Amino acid sequence: MATLRKINERHQITIPPSILRDAGLPSAGLYSIEAKEGKIILEPQEIKGKDLEEEDWKALEAFIRKQVDSGEWTQYPNPQAAKSHFKRLRK
Repeated sequence: MATLRKINERHQITIPPSILRDAGLPSAGLYSIEAKEGKIILEPQEIKGKDLEEEDWKALEAFIRKQVDSGEWTQYPNPQAAKSHFKRLRK
């Protein structure tokens, strides 16, 4: 069943847990998002391998939170590009 949701001024939308459950998607995690044929497609993603240490993951999380809170962020074509960019920033 379709659910009506408002996209707020920061371009955010809340996806009801029931929709995620019905689609078989995890309720939290990393998703790729794209527009295709007039629809928005979400796909769960997993960063494979442990190229980053625990400290780096925490710093990455803080970096992302800062971008989200400021309303400004960098768009990456895939998780690997984001990871590579973050590694360059950490040097």
